[in-house]
Amino acid sequence: PEFTIPVDYTEYLYKCHENVAQINYFSNRGLSQETIEKFLLGYDSEKKLVTIPYNPNCKGYVHRILWNSDKKYCKFGNEIFNIDALYDSSVDALLFGSRDYVFICEGQIDSMSFTEIGLDAIGLGGVNEVYKLVKQLKEKSCNKILVLALDNDKAGRRATGKFIEELAEAELDQKYIVVSDLYDEYKDANEFLIADREGFIKRMKEIVNEREEIIINGSKIYSTWR
Repeated sequence: PEFTIPVDYTEYLYKCHENVAQINYFSNRGLSQETIEKFLLGYDSEKKLVTIPYNPNCKGYVHRILWNSDKKYCKFGNEIFNIDALYDSSVDALLFGSRDYVFICEGQIDSMSFTEIGLDAIGLGGVNEVYKLVKQLKEKSCNKILVLALDNDKAGRRATGKFIEELAEAELDQKYIVVSDLYDEYKDANEFLIADREGFIKRMKEIVNEREEIIINGSKIYSTWR
C-alpha cells in the first residue's frame, strides 16, 4: 500500500486569506464576507489565483486561476469539501427550519452557494469523485437525508446515477432524494444563486419544506415532485 504524509498548508492558506480583499472574485460569485471568512477563502497575489481550503485543518486545498485557460482548477490533496456538514450543521436553519438535509454538489463554489442561503452542503470535487462519498459513508454513516445536487447536465446526471449504483452495491442504509429539475433552467447552484438569489431560496424551500409526495421504498427516499 502507498502511504502519503499529509501536508500542512495552514501558513500559506492563511496568508492568502489575508489578501482576499484585494479581489472581488468570490463576491462576484454571490458569496458574502461571512462565507469568505467561514471557509478561509484566499487570494495568491503573486500567482494570480484564488485558494479554497477543503476543510478547516488546511491539509489540502484547490486553487483556481484568474485568467483564461483550459485547466482552471488544480487540486492539492483530494478531500470532500466541508465534510463536517455530513454530520453536523454549521448554518443558521431559521430560513428553512430544518437541519436534516445535506446537499451533495460537484464543486466547492456550488456547495458554498447553499451555505450562503442557510443550507448544509458538501463539494465532491468533480463528477468522477462520487466514490469518495461512498467510501466516507462506509467509514461513518450519515443520519441526514442527502439531496443529490450535482450539475444539471449529462455528466451530472450520469454521476448521480453512478452514486446511487455505488450505494446499492455497498448496501448502505442511506436516505437520499433525487430531484430531476432541482435547478430549474440553471446549470448548477452557483449559477442559480447569481442569476436569481430569491428564486434560488424559494426553490430550495420547496425542496426542504413543501414536498408534495414522498414514496418510501425500504430506507431510500425518492422525490416525485416538481
